[in-house]
Amino acid sequence: MNKADLFCTTAQATKLKSLGVAQQSLYTTQDKTTSVFTAPELGAMLPPEINGYYLEQWRYEKDGKEQFVISYKGRKSTGYATLGEKPTFGKTEAQARASFLIWLLENKFIDVETINIRLVAA
Repeated sequence: MNKADLFCTTAQATKLKSLGVAQQSLYTTQDKTTSVFTAPELGAMLPPEINGYYLEQWRYEKDGKEQFVISYKGRKSTGYATLGEKPTFGKTEAQARASFLIWLLENKFIDVETINIRLVAA
């Protein structure tokens, strides 16, 4: 495994910082200005449930390459539904989690204060 696969990308880290996510990580970018979060740190920020939808994540192999998927799913009268009809994919678990966290913040499914409380408590 490549060491870079343990973290979200620098672009994702920069986006999370711009959205107000607390810069409390074990690792930072080379210039030490931005936190680069690991999969466990990002997982701590994601709540287990949002509005009756529950966090699910899984991995699968496609064309010989591993992919990670994260979404919030809930039971509705028509069957299972996905929060915002949005699963998020990533090359690594950290990248999938970071992408989903960014999407949740941008679409106001969660506020940055909640994420920061969860991060600090972890």
